[in-house]
Amino acid sequence: MEELQSEVRYESNSINDSLSAAIERSIELGVKSGKLECGNFWPSSVMAASLRGYVWTGFDNNESEEDSREEDLRGIFRRRGGASRGRPARNPLLILRPLLSSLPGRRLGSRPRADGQLRQDDAQEAIVAQSNITRRRFRTAAVLALKQCKRKQAARVRKCVCLPSNYALVEFPIVWSELRANRQLCDGAIRCAKDQFFPVHRAILSAVSPYFKALFTNSLKGGKSETTEVVIDSVPSEIFALILDYAYTGTCNVNADNVEQLLPLADQFEVLGVVQLCCQFLLQELKPDNCLGIFKFARHYFCRDLEEKGRRYIRHHFKQILYESSEFKELQSEELESILEDDELNVKNEEIVFEAVKTWVEYKVEERKIHVAKLLECIRYGSMSYNYFADNVLNWKLIREDETCQRTLQSAKAYLTEQDNKQNGEIDMKNPLSRPRVPYEILFAIGGWSAGSPTSFVETYDTRADRWFLSVSTDLTPRAYHGICALNDLIYMIGGFDGNEHFNTVRCFDPVTKEWRERACMYHARCYVSVCTHGKLCERGYNGRTRMNSAERYEPQKNQWEMIPPMNRQRSDASAAALRNKIYIVGGFNGQEILDSAEVYDLESNQWSYIRSMISPRSGVSLVAFRDSLYALGGFNGFIRLSSGERYSPNNSEDWQEVTEMFSPRSNFATVILDDMIFVVGGFNGTTTIAYVECYDADSNEWYDASPMNLNRSALSACVISGLSNAREYSYLSKVRDLGQGQATSNGRGKPDQAGEGPAETNVAMIIDEAVGMDAAGPIDGMAEGAVANFHEEDDEAPEDFRNVE
Repeated sequence: MEELQSEVRYESNSINDSLSAAIERSIELGVKSGKLECGNFWPSSVMAASLRGYVWTGFDNNESEEDSREEDLRGIFRRRGGASRGRPARNPLLILRPLLSSLPGRRLGSRPRADGQLRQDDAQEAIVAQSNITRRRFRTAAVLALKQCKRKQAARVRKCVCLPSNYALVEFPIVWSELRANRQLCDGAIRCAKDQFFPVHRAILSAVSPYFKALFTNSLKGGKSETTEVVIDSVPSEIFALILDYAYTGTCNVNADNVEQLLPLADQFEVLGVVQLCCQFLLQELKPDNCLGIFKFARHYFCRDLEEKGRRYIRHHFKQILYESSEFKELQSEELESILEDDELNVKNEEIVFEAVKTWVEYKVEERKIHVAKLLECIRYGSMSYNYFADNVLNWKLIREDETCQRTLQSAKAYLTEQDNKQNGEIDMKNPLSRPRVPYEILFAIGGWSAGSPTSFVETYDTRADRWFLSVSTDLTPRAYHGICALNDLIYMIGGFDGNEHFNTVRCFDPVTKEWRERACMYHARCYVSVCTHGKLCERGYNGRTRMNSAERYEPQKNQWEMIPPMNRQRSDASAAALRNKIYIVGGFNGQEILDSAEVYDLESNQWSYIRSMISPRSGVSLVAFRDSLYALGGFNGFIRLSSGERYSPNNSEDWQEVTEMFSPRSNFATVILDDMIFVVGGFNGTTTIAYVECYDADSNEWYDASPMNLNRSALSACVISGLSNAREYSYLSKVRDLGQGQATSNGRGKPDQAGEGPAETNVAMIIDEAVGMDAAGPIDGMAEGAVANFHEEDDEAPEDFRNVE
């Protein structure tokens, strides 16, 4: 047996092609020495393959599969000779052991008896006594053998000449370009302007251009004879060279100097790949001063995708186009009319539409004054103030001198006069003159605390109709004190509290498909979340046990959260905003006091630092970045809810400056930028949750009322999505059949919760204890706002635990 082991060891070291070859060789040696019996019925190659299969399956932890394989191997060695001749069947594990034990550093299981005989009782003893050890060592030895085989196989593969999966995309263009450059195997030619000659391979050019395929094959003449030379002397050679580059390489250098010539020729020659490259280039170049020309260019050459995206760009940037584009004045009357009557034209008010008509007509007044009456019909006067209509529209010289225009405006004058005399200012949306346009921006208000519990309600606001529309999301867990932000046209809802549990979950809402999806969870559960975006999400807050100074950042492309350096102070119920590559956070509550401090996080240095403190301490505050300034609005100072606000301009001053106060004091409300104004939504006024909405115009430094939400709530979050392809679905025009849920009117006020509609709210003085703060029943408004906490109670009286607390 020692000789056999010595020979096997030699053979296993010398035969490295594969494990199966080594096994097969060892079996042959065993047969020659009389130790193994297999005969002609089961050749050694078959047994080797079976043993190799056992080695491969030996890597699994499936014991039943190993047992099955072992029984199969026993059967192979039992077929010929063996037990039929009175000899005991051999255990294949023991047969293979000499080979495996010959590997360096591996000695497996029990060894053969001194007399060199392998008997059935030896096999059974080895299996029973050392089955676990044998199998484990067997796998280890097999792994080493296989690794050695794989290294050899990998070396052979590297030496082989084989084609990568992208060979056709990488290698073929290189070969074709070399043939073209060296003028090898060329079987055709193209002659362009100035007698410029291009040798080509007809098959390659025909593959990208049906136009040239038809010319080369003479299919238009019955295909009886092929053409080898095509003359297109009207085509500039430098432009055709670009088309040839695409045919041979799949790429083309499109730029502002050649795109106007290249796209028409690519369209003529039906080289659709070049047409798409040109359209992609033009789409990236869309600007207010060139979008009208690109739109007409795309429409002329039937580039439908570019045409549609150009039309959307014109709708969304109409005001900029009016004041910045010289192409606007060159529009045809039909083109201007088509733009002005579009429901999706993005204009804040109809005064802009009238200015557009006036600007266009007065550019060539003698030629265009005949179109005034028709263009005036495109204006929706119900969205125009009566004073502007009287001072500017009726006093325009062309209207005063044209009886047709005056008749056109009679109904508008009567309607606006009636609206001006109304005391409540309600607009009759059923009148065609007041038909609202589809808003470019949609405000989403999600979740919050209402009627004593968190909600899952989602409301959207149509700023053109000044209406809120309520929808109940069946795929949303009720939550309050969460964070929401818009990123890449998706809405991310982060953390929050459902009355019992604090969340570390993140959910993502797609406004187009209207589906919620789970995203990667945060490291920590958080409510009173402060969220801001700067291409990424950043947040911090309270985890239900302690206020936190930690912060996390979310990478949407990787769907991963990562920790960023902690803030200098612990705070929850604070507010954060991003401005000029920095993240600011202000106010909040640290468990003992309301904070007036503010910090800034520099993304480049990856550090937090203090800035000048606010004028007033604020918890439940809202911080928003607007026009290179930060606005800290409302909140709770430890005694009352605030209606005041402060502005911080990093570039102009290090001090906070007061701004005009809101109409309603509030804390734990939502703030967004919409229509170049600051909107504040909902909140808690110290007595009840509210639905009031106000908007701040920085130009006039004044606040204005907007329609209230349909649902009174605080601790909600809101965000704005711009340019949705399905914005109409969130607008008044699509909700007109269901106005029962959106009957709010302009300049109205939301009604507080009435008795019987939900649990009453009671102010309770208390000192916050972080350990038990979140165990108290009710909303969390006061929990993070200092000495005064606010609870929704089932009874008018406060709970016993808090009744006498100062």
